[in-house]
Amino acid sequence: MVRSLADAQAALEVDPTLVVARLFRGIARLRLGEPRGAIDDLTACLEREPDHPVAPLARARAHVALGQLEAALEDYERALRRTPDSAEALQGRELVSRRLLERVSTLVERGDLAGALTAADRYARATPTAAEPLLLRGAILLRLGQVAAARADAEAAARLATPAERPAVEALVRKVDAAAASQPPSR
Repeated sequence: MVRSLADAQAALEVDPTLVVARLFRGIARLRLGEPRGAIDDLTACLEREPDHPVAPLARARAHVALGQLEAALEDYERALRRTPDSAEALQGRELVSRRLLERVSTLVERGDLAGALTAADRYARATPTAAEPLLLRGAILLRLGQVAAARADAEAAARLATPAERPAVEALVRKVDAAAASQPPSR
């Protein structure tokens, strides 16, 4: 691996624009436990070749190594837009989604609803086509008394929900309706 890193570095000294050398150096850095350097190289690779098939997957792994789950999820989504049946991207997205869900759940359990809302918001931005983060954020907003915002998330989740998620959407809508009915009328 050290040899690969040295070879990539030598190639970049000759031509700093070589995408393949950036990719190899980025992967070597990741394997050598240097995820920050890997992200730098893989980002440079993607700036030159935005549709590169391997760079987003490698950069996602580097982001995971640094605990940057939202950024990792964005890279897995990027890889899936290019190759929708990529087993690595699908598995990575699922793993990172579960970790983000756990992060939000832990914050809710600790009573840190503001922190949970921030984490759920990041999760929703990282997965704009998924209902689950909107359901989470909607439930948190409801607990914070932000009924109109919770309704907006429930409605957005309803548009994105899979059949398996529909009961959760319906439950959130019922809770939002109940909360709205218990609020005094606005003037």
